[in-house]
Amino acid sequence: MNYVVADLGRGALGSLRENPKWAHLKTESDALVAAAKRGATRLPQHTEGDGFRLAFQAFLDRQGIIAMRSGDGLARIQGNANGREAEMSNTAPVPGLRVSAWCDLNGQTKEIQIHS
Repeated sequence: MNYVVADLGRGALGSLRENPKWAHLKTESDALVAAAKRGATRLPQHTEGDGFRLAFQAFLDRQGIIAMRSGDGLARIQGNANGREAEMSNTAPVPGLRVSAWCDLNGQTKEIQIHS
């Protein structure tokens, strides 16, 4: 199963800075980590968002892979028998936020390249 969501907005960092709790974030990678691991949300009246948590549960618990890109940040999170592993890196900047996830319901996950 493959799933991709993208928008051409301001990206994770610009969005999360709307919430005073996350105003200290400096880089797109920081923003991706906050969203992925801590449930960061731009909405000040909420302490956490649920969108990524639900996606992670659906894909990573099936040994899937999720890639999140925003600005020059890239987060790759993979589920495996030992839990979840995250890898952060920088890449050529893209506008907005792109989230792609894939898993094989039969346990044979492999990453594919999606070209823009």
